[in-house]
This record gives sequence, C-alpha cells and structure tokens, in this order.
Amino acid sequence: MLKRRSYFLGNLLCCYLLVTLPISTYADPIFRINDGTEQTISKFGSCRKITNASGKDMMVAASTSTEWLSFVNNAAMAGVTKSSCAPCDGASLGDLDSSGAVCAGTFRGIKYMITPSGCTDLSNPVCAGGPDALTKTWRGTTGSNVDILDAYNLTGDATAATQPGLAATSIIVADASVSSNSAADYCDAMTFGGFSDWYLPNKSELVYLFCNSNRSGSRTAGYPPEQTNCAGDFNGPTTAFSNFATGYYQTSTENSTTSVWQQYFTDGQQLMAVKNIARYVRCMRQYDPNAIFFNPVRTTATTGVTNTVTISGLLSPPMTIHFGAIDIALYTYEYRKNGGAYVPLNGNTTFTVTNGDTLDFRFTWNYCGGTYQFITLRKNDASGGVLDHFQINLGTGICPF
Repeated sequence: MLKRRSYFLGNLLCCYLLVTLPISTYADPIFRINDGTEQTISKFGSCRKITNASGKDMMVAASTSTEWLSFVNNAAMAGVTKSSCAPCDGASLGDLDSSGAVCAGTFRGIKYMITPSGCTDLSNPVCAGGPDALTKTWRGTTGSNVDILDAYNLTGDATAATQPGLAATSIIVADASVSSNSAADYCDAMTFGGFSDWYLPNKSELVYLFCNSNRSGSRTAGYPPEQTNCAGDFNGPTTAFSNFATGYYQTSTENSTTSVWQQYFTDGQQLMAVKNIARYVRCMRQYDPNAIFFNPVRTTATTGVTNTVTISGLLSPPMTIHFGAIDIALYTYEYRKNGGAYVPLNGNTTFTVTNGDTLDFRFTWNYCGGTYQFITLRKNDASGGVLDHFQINLGTGICPF
C-alpha cells in the first residue's frame, strides 16, 4: 500500500489546493518544495526562486505553460515567496535563459553565458539561430599590427590563457591600433538579452566552448592541445552548445605583434593566425550574481584605471567592503565612489556602499613589472570568514618601460 502525504498544489484557476498524492508519483514537471526550503524552477521562459515557509510541503505543477504561468502570475499563499531568478538559475548546460542568451555553465569557478548562434552585425543584434555566419578580423579592417602593451602574449598551443577574456577585451578596444569594427569591439559594444557586458573569449574560454559544442566535424585524438580530449575542468566532450560554424573562431589572446590565437571548431586545433584575417565570432559574459568584475586599462606606463560599476543586488545594504592586506610598497590603490575624489586604499581598509552607488579604482605600479590588477568584488558571500571583500588577481605582464 502506498504511503500518502498532503501537499499544496498550484491549480490552474487561482491559488492552491490541499491535495493528497502518493509520494511515489511526484516528478518533474511537478515539483515538490519541502517546508523550510528554497527551490529554483525555470520553465517556459520564466524563472522563479520559490521559498516555502508555509509550515507544509507544497507541490508546484508545471507540466504546461498554462500551469506554470498561472503559478508565476497569481499571488503567493501565506508563507511562500516567489522572487526573480539570477540568470540561468535552474537551467542546464546549453539551455536558453529567459533573456535569450545561452547558459554556458561553470568553467574554472566562473559562471558563463554565450550569445546564441546566427547573430547579426549590430550592437543590438538579432540572433536567429542556424550556423554562425558573422566574421570579424582581430584588429579591424583599418587597424594595424602592434604588440598591444597590456595584451599578454601567450606562446605554445598547450598553454592556458592567464589573462581573462573580459579584461583582454577592454584592453584591445582601448588600443589605437585596433579599429572599431574588430572582433573585440563587436562583443564589447553589444547589448543582448538586457546585458551589455559581453566580451571576446580568451583562448582557454574558447577551448571550453569547443569542448561542449555540437561541432560539425570529428575531434582529432589528443586535441585540443591545451586539454587533451577535453578532460578535467573543460567538462567534455559534450554537445550542449549548438550551431558553431565549421571553421576558426577569434580569441582575445594575442600571440605576437602580427598574430593571435584561434580555435578550430572541427578537429579542435589551436593555432596562431595573422590579425587581419576574418574569423567567426561568438561572444560571452560572466554572470555570477555575487561578483562584480573591475577591468584595468593602462593610462600611463605605470598607472591604470578600471571601469565604473553601479552597485546592485546587495541583499542587506549598506555593505561594508573589506580590502585585504597587500604589499603597498609595490602597488598603490585608490577607490572613488559616486564620482567623488579618489581615496587611498591601504592594507585592511574598509568602506561602505549601497545599491545605486558607483565605484571605480585606479592604481599604480611602483616597480617595473607590468603585473595586471584584476579586481573582483564578492558580495553577499563569505571567503575565509570575511563577508563582502575584494580579490586581487595578479597575472604576469610585460615590463611597461
């Protein structure tokens, strides 16, 4: 005899019914949310984070769009809250988010989205699906061959990219040798799905996309060179991402004055190619809801500034930010809030921000090392027992002098 238990079930017409079901019968697309728990459900282009504090377990019907949207749009019962999801909450690798972007999973601790296939050559593109057709040159049609100072030169096809694609794109588009119709400029200027922080993937990020793509050809044994057979944190091989073209894609990773790294979406080859050859482009973004990424652009040989970010998504504002101990003999940091004067940051400095504040940084290298300063603000999250803090990522660079 089946055991039975009572649940709340969202009906089609109004609110909720108390029903009795055999516990062996519940399954997707009927979701059970136990009392005192939270669950994210993404169905039919709409996502909700549901918190059940009603005192009873509940069932949510979502076998059809009518059932699910009825639950989404009707008032919640006492003790149940429905809040909007962060991008790709509840989605599987390769699913479309409600924004229209593709959920690209987690690679090396960072959550990603990519643009769908078939995007047009516009700052607000239409991405109609089908194989990619748009191509761009790395330097732009009127650009020139220059060894960009802060674009880290990577040698060796088996070598991982250490410079994040987000930071590399900012550096590329700011350089006078690159014209405004380059591959990096295309991603940097894009607004799609309500997001405007797209960028050109670096060499390793594009390998990750290849390893999880429904490519047209057969991967050669041992490829890609950076990660043989797509093992480890490259999560492959899978076929989650569709409609990559048969051909080479641009990366944001430079190799030399004249060449850059490209990824072949057939056999997995990674090779160096000249900057003035047109290749396919697919853009990506990072979407960790509890991280804000500040990207440096050099202003002089020894100084740099970051982009300005508007603070949002703080769960309990105002937030106290902790800036950990650093070697201030080598680096000098300053922050600016709401466009005011820059304020020095010393080891273990704290300051506060709230939703709507703007924040940016500038910094100085006090020695000939040219190390990159990638600043990440972690919000609503603890690391090492410290809540809401900055992480400074240092990468090897080229001496600026």
